[in-house]
Amino acid sequence: MLVSILIAAFARKAFRLTRERKFLSLYWAFVFFALAFLVKILTHVVIYFKYMDLNVLNLFLALGEITLGFQIGYFLYRLVFLLSLIILLSLTMHITDKRILVMLQIFAVLFAATSMAWPVVFHIVGAVFLFFICNTCRMNYKFRGTMPSKLVAYSFLMFFLSQVMFILMSWHDFAYVLGETMQLIGSLLLLASLYLVLR
Repeated sequence: MLVSILIAAFARKAFRLTRERKFLSLYWAFVFFALAFLVKILTHVVIYFKYMDLNVLNLFLALGEITLGFQIGYFLYRLVFLLSLIILLSLTMHITDKRILVMLQIFAVLFAATSMAWPVVFHIVGAVFLFFICNTCRMNYKFRGTMPSKLVAYSFLMFFLSQVMFILMSWHDFAYVLGETMQLIGSLLLLASLYLVLR
């Protein structure tokens, strides 16, 4: 979450210096990422502190309430995360048609709702979005050949691979650790590319 906030701050600073709208879109995407991670953290913290003092019988009675709290929290987390990816997708692929953007947002709501029953759906959709973002960034790096574009391409490759690891999580728990690590590496690479742009 902290790295997402830093990326948003650097993107906002880049927008103020250059007035390029791509930095404003990047800013909003990472504000949404930070918000998504905040919702995820708050879901765990609120439920933990609300129910930590219950004995086993009362905890069993409150299980439905706990489950509902997790479902609502994770629905919001997944929805905001997918909306962030849509902002990045529209930025990298230059999607300006409002109808397509609205359609993608409706799909984000549907996928976030579906992932309440099947969490892997969220990671598959995230991987698909990130595949297209990653491929566009790779082509941009081939065209420009600059260090910031290279870091951006590798950053989104890490984000894509993190979602693949989360898909594999049902087969091996260590995939979760790899996925989180790849997300952190991807965020740091993106932060480094923004630093190079602002230098």
